[in-house]
Amino acid sequence: MVTTGWCADRLAGCHIPFVSAAGKKQRTPIFESLHGAGALTVSDVEGFAEPGGMINLVMREGKVQFEINHKAATQEGLVISARLLSLAKFIA
Repeated sequence: MVTTGWCADRLAGCHIPFVSAAGKKQRTPIFESLHGAGALTVSDVEGFAEPGGMINLVMREGKVQFEINHKAATQEGLVISARLLSLAKFIA
């Protein structure tokens, strides 16, 4: 989990970093430090997927759903299955 005390060195080797609400303000430097690492970024912070986050967990009608930024994942060399994409509520 990425919190307010994060640093780029702590993200090295992390395959699926979860960006908490506390890390919201640092998301741009987090994205920059992970660029090219092939990490799948995940959060539950509103609006996380639009600027480059890959999977955003959201509550809708009392259920946890998810948004996927397919472009961001593809740019990192990640392949998200068509089956998972078909379940996503938002694909950028």
